[in-house]
Amino acid sequence: MNTKKLGALAFLGVLIVGVTLISGCIEQEDQKESPKVTQSPETPTPVTAKAEIINHSSYMYSATYHQIFGETWSGEFLHIVGEIQNISTVNITVEEIDVVFYDANGAVIEDTLCCSVKPYLPNILSPGHKFPFRKVLLDEQVSKEVASYEFSIELTKAEEEPLPVKLVSYDMYQHPPPHEHIHEIYGEVQNTCDENINSPTVWASFYDEDGRIIDAHSFWVGMELGLDVLGPGEKSPFLIDYIPRNDIVGKIKSCELIIKSKVADETPYREFEILSYISEIKPVGVLGNCYVVTGEVKNTGEQNVSYVNIIASFYDAEGNLIATGWTLVGESGEYDLNAGETGTFELRASPEREEILNKIATYTLQVEASES
Repeated sequence: MNTKKLGALAFLGVLIVGVTLISGCIEQEDQKESPKVTQSPETPTPVTAKAEIINHSSYMYSATYHQIFGETWSGEFLHIVGEIQNISTVNITVEEIDVVFYDANGAVIEDTLCCSVKPYLPNILSPGHKFPFRKVLLDEQVSKEVASYEFSIELTKAEEEPLPVKLVSYDMYQHPPPHEHIHEIYGEVQNTCDENINSPTVWASFYDEDGRIIDAHSFWVGMELGLDVLGPGEKSPFLIDYIPRNDIVGKIKSCELIIKSKVADETPYREFEILSYISEIKPVGVLGNCYVVTGEVKNTGEQNVSYVNIIASFYDAEGNLIATGWTLVGESGEYDLNAGETGTFELRASPEREEILNKIATYTLQVEASES
């Protein structure tokens, strides 16, 4: 059932990198150089894998986490959000980011349970790339005693190369009052390799006016009104609804996105023909005037399928993506489209903003079946 739309590596030695980043006043220790070893001229100098924490902040937040070490944890916990960057010339895999906590007297707080939560780091970080991470201290009382903390990074050199997936463009729209807590991030990704890939994962870092990271999330394009599988050269739009926690509403001034993907095991069913479609600007309930596309699509293949997705990308006269759209073919509860059958669809451009209605110059429609 299409629930999404409805509702490590080769071991080459472990390098421990100690980075001290104290809350408030940030201090960073220089990394100690490894002892120099005399080598014969023909012996190449080994390449060192390195990474550092380049940005971070912490906050207290009430949350419930399920199935961490087989238990459920509820309370007001200390959270740390940050960014780690590959500062070496080789691909790396971050095995772990550990945190040491200190009390107001500078003493180490022993036996703390601190774990990673979403967004999780990808398998491979390319040279120069940075990714967000989040840690949570699963002890409400200890969380209140923490005065400072520092990180240590455990990583390995990775021999794999990441897939060449391109983030074509993206933008963030913040709704006006009284809905200023709602942000919509829309954009477009492209498969630039010669194999089918799974719908990419998007890592989003959110910053305040000083450029400090204050939140981070990860999203799957296929869950955000995009394609499940991208063929070679294919593009897919996405639209992410993001609602920040209360203490940072109004403080988010910018965001950065990074994408990764994997080779797909399956080939998507794309045996469809859009027979006709029209677009118009018309009122849609409380949303007011919207850009609406209606049409007919036929299953021209030999498979009976369910949950046929229509995915739209809307562009301005300069070719910039300014909106996306998605719908299922059929009526509510009736989403089957058997071989040879024709179904109807209706979708609207999102974000629903009055100012984009007359800026839409062209749009594309893609069809994909989620189940067959």
